[in-house]
This record gives sequence, C-alpha cells and structure tokens, in this order.
Amino acid sequence: TLAQMQETFGLSIEELNTYLRAYLDSLASGEKYKLSVANSLWFRDDESLVIEKDFLQKNADYYNASLYQSAFDKSTLE
Repeated sequence: TLAQMQETFGLSIEELNTYLRAYLDSLASGEKYKLSVANSLWFRDDESLVIEKDFLQKNADYYNASLYQSAFDKSTLE
C-alpha cells in the first residue's frame, strides 16, 4: 500500500514519485542493454467512474502511463 511504501522508503508521495521516475530513467539504457517500460491505466466502460485529473497527470508525468477505456468483455481481446 502507499503507506507501507512511504514507511519503507521514508519518503513522501512526491519524493517517492520523483525517486521512482529517476530510477526508471536510470534503467532505460546502458552500454549493453535498453529497457522499455510500458505503463498504462485501464478502466471499464462505466459512466459512474470518476478519475481525478491530478491522478492521471501524475501517472503520465512520473510513469509515462497512458489511459485506456474498455468494456472488459470478449471484444477487449480483439
């Protein structure tokens, strides 16, 4: 959970996001390898779901996460 991660690392959520972004960037390439990370947030077609813009923006900024909407039925696999 968030509280456990903050306690383990001894960082606030902002500091943790910044640290994890820097860590991902440091892994992205080296002399003998290149790491590509695909992050995305998926949600079901549901008008009752409200996703806060700040949450989406932070996930995009720190983790390069994209947002996808799907019915999560057989059509999702096609």
